Amino acid sequence: MYPNMVLWDKQIELLKSVAMNQETWIKSGQSVSKTFTLALLPLWWLSCFSPALCLTTAPTWPQVENQLWGNLRLHYNNAEFNLGGKMLLTEWRKEGDNYAIGISTDKPEKFQGYHNPNILVIVDEGPGLRENIWPAIDAVLTSRNSRLVVAGNPLSKVGKFWNACSKPKEGRHLIHITCQEAAEASEKLSISGMVTKAWIDDKKIEWGEKNPLYISRVLGDFPDETEDTLFPLGWLEQCIGIVSTEANHVSIGVDVARSEVGDETVITVLDKVTGEVRKMIATRTKDLGVIENQLLGLNQVFIIDEIRPDDIGVGGELGGRLEKTILKNKIVRVNVAEKASDNERFANKRAEYYWNLRQMFRDSKIVIPIEYKDKLFAQLSPQKIDYSKGYIQIESKDKMKERGLPSPDWADSLMLATSWDVSIDRVSQKPGAPEPFHIDNLNRPLMPERRQEEKDWRYL
Repeated sequence: MYPNMVLWDKQIELLKSVAMNQETWIKSGQSVSKTFTLALLPLWWLSCFSPALCLTTAPTWPQVENQLWGNLRLHYNNAEFNLGGKMLLTEWRKEGDNYAIGISTDKPEKFQGYHNPNILVIVDEGPGLRENIWPAIDAVLTSRNSRLVVAGNPLSKVGKFWNACSKPKEGRHLIHITCQEAAEASEKLSISGMVTKAWIDDKKIEWGEKNPLYISRVLGDFPDETEDTLFPLGWLEQCIGIVSTEANHVSIGVDVARSEVGDETVITVLDKVTGEVRKMIATRTKDLGVIENQLLGLNQVFIIDEIRPDDIGVGGELGGRLEKTILKNKIVRVNVAEKASDNERFANKRAEYYWNLRQMFRDSKIVIPIEYKDKLFAQLSPQKIDYSKGYIQIESKDKMKERGLPSPDWADSLMLATSWDVSIDRVSQKPGAPEPFHIDNLNRPLMPERRQEEKDWRYL
């Protein structure tokens, strides 16, 4: 604690739970102060026990370095008294065997060799942690005085985080924090930096209360994902990343707005070598001249192999217009209503292309920058697969609107951008036998192009 710090009841419950219970698991909405609170724990642990060790981890290195340890350094520097030791970027060393360290890795062996009679393990964004890491963490927690605290936005009803949060046991305390609770506390206690009621109301309108994104990030609960879910939220979240600075040849998908009320024209620039989404441009316009100029501008920045507009309706008009410009040799008109290449499995090209995109998310063959994730994932996560007619079919835009969902302009644009690479390997699953979503599917090889120098957690 330090001067002017105000804690609300869920923060206090979290801190007390770690002191009293061997395990504390927190499922929550976003921006409810969970990482801020977790960062107080290493300071308490090393100040009260000796020798003492605190291990902190998260799915990605930036989450460790910038979020958890950014808050930890803030607490350390603002403490009312000198806490001693030497505070580094992701390490705090005191005298003897007293230290806290931040690690992030997909290699369980990196957790070996840590032994201490008093050990605290903190896992931030627990649902994103790879399943093969949990046994390694359990092996660390064998000391006579050990504690585990795990927090995160719930993603899917599979894996360690779901099992722990749904199965109470002796010594395990479960905490549930909604954004509504946090917003009310923030308003009542004048706590800055937390979620607001205005943000909640905005997401209720933008996403809808039944959207998996709303259930996870606002209600702090596990979304219901069935076998007809096209894009499990866990798969989407695993593909959030930082794009590299070196551009390769790109494919551009263009979804033109059918109306200027609610719909958007979205252009997606996809790196064909790394699978990185380089850019997404969204405008509420049907003006083909404006769209043409945007594409001509992108031609000055990227090495464009192909521009893939939807050839149905106004998209077809755009294709014809572009074929009269310097981009003419790059235009590939896409009619998603046409017969699929594999017409024994798919109802049409729309189903085939969306299935291809699904497999890219499953296999981590695509990278979504954080600035696009909310809008994009809100349109991908509610989509359903229909197997009823013996082949795979994706619900239409009109049917989605009947369910109260927005037109999937961002999703369609990404689908078109990735349609250049529909392979038999990616569409080989037979209809009627949907692949079950299981957390083990997240433990897959990743492209070397996703490496972020030495700091990328996947390569530590």
